[in-house]
Amino acid sequence: MAYGHKTQHRLRVRGRVVLHVARGRSHACIARETGLHRDTVRRRRGRLNQAGLPGLEDRQRRGRPVSFTPLRSAEAKAPACRLLPACRE
Repeated sequence: MAYGHKTQHRLRVRGRVVLHVARGRSHACIARETGLHRDTVRRRRGRLNQAGLPGLEDRQRRGRPVSFTPLRSAEAKAPACRLLPACRE
């Protein structure tokens, strides 16, 4: 995961943090080598200790729930996508 070419960038960075943690490096050392802030490293390490590898996944974000299904959304946008008849003078 840490070195996969098809892995998303954020997961690669998180994988590298895991490898550094496994080697017993400090927060400051990991932050310096990965280019992350120390607080980010501390947060990732805490989530790793608490939940294991699944703790590295993105957490569900807050926000308004989706009010329209994809089909309803497409139906609402369809009239705007139709071609208009040519104007005649």
